[in-house]
Amino acid sequence: MSEENEVKNMNLVNDYINSFDMRRQSKLSILRYIIAEEVPDVTEKLVMGIPTYYYHGKLFSFAGQKGHYYFYPGIHAVEAYMDDLDEYILGKNTLCFSYDQPIPEDIIKLIIKFRVEENLGNL
Repeated sequence: MSEENEVKNMNLVNDYINSFDMRRQSKLSILRYIIAEEVPDVTEKLVMGIPTYYYHGKLFSFAGQKGHYYFYPGIHAVEAYMDDLDEYILGKNTLCFSYDQPIPEDIIKLIIKFRVEENLGNL
């Protein structure tokens, strides 16, 4: 991907996050930061209106809503950590977090690592 496209995609995700109020922006920005820290070479795009991340294929997406924000890591990641995710599981491949609660960073990092390993064919 060209540097120009990377900047354009970053700006689109910035615009997406900035479309929320400050409380919601804070949570989404932290989630974005965690992703970038865990996968420095990740590619970020706005796909179907939500931030989506790629590293050797699609990793996951996230989306903000009025009362919650969602993390879409895929069915295998949810199944792998189901016991740790009971309170967050919304669907087969969707985790739901309240803006009023701390971000479960340890769980998010585990899932990110799982998805990277899955995409690299190491699982």
